[in-house]
Amino acid sequence: MTESKLNKGVFAEVSDPDAAGELEKPVQKPMATDPSEYIETGYLPMVPAKDGGVMVAPGAPPEADEGLTADNLVCAADAASGRPPCDFYVAFLTDADGVAKGLKRKLMQVRRFCTKLSTAAELMELGSVPVHACTARKPVDAKSAAILADFERRQRSAAEEAARTSADVDL
Repeated sequence: MTESKLNKGVFAEVSDPDAAGELEKPVQKPMATDPSEYIETGYLPMVPAKDGGVMVAPGAPPEADEGLTADNLVCAADAASGRPPCDFYVAFLTDADGVAKGLKRKLMQVRRFCTKLSTAAELMELGSVPVHACTARKPVDAKSAAILADFERRQRSAAEEAARTSADVDL
């Protein structure tokens, strides 16, 4: 069957022609929440044109960002090199908004700030939510550090499990 005979997009591919040479009617794919099931995203750089409109920029797209690593997030501790965390890089374990299906405990989140670079307003907003653990104390509270480490260990474990099983996380 030639490529032009296949229905793409929101329609499922049709099967091979039957004995009479007719194609089966295409059926619509079930609703998907992941847009990559329908389209393939890419990079399309748009720049202002001389006439005041927009045009596609010439040249190759920039290389993909490597994301956060131990090399480019020097505020965090790096066990491999023995680097301690920055004194000004603090973490707060607070309640998170939302509801998780089947979860027996509260949703929580880690909020991180650089106290040297953060505005006072960023740090003041914590007054309206419970803070279950914090590393802003000097010396760092050992109980808070243990709670945060345990929370992050459980988060990494859940993410690795989801990646291993190729499952979507439904919160």
